Amino acid sequence: MKRWASELGPPLLGIAVLLVVWAVVAAITDTSAIPSPADTWAALRDGIADGSIPEATVKSLIRLAFS
Repeated sequence: MKRWASELGPPLLGIAVLLVVWAVVAAITDTSAIPSPADTWAALRDGIADGSIPEATVKSLIRLAFS
């Protein structure tokens, strides 16, 4: 168990710090150019639910395969 914590702890802590910094910057910025992590997550969920993200992903992979 200790090995898992020592291997996964630093990367997970880094991701958590990045998310906190992102949220703080988004909160103190007046512009909508930096959306909050929650807004970004909601947009991702909506894009997956309405099919636009999977469709765009497939199109990009097809272009990549034939380039």
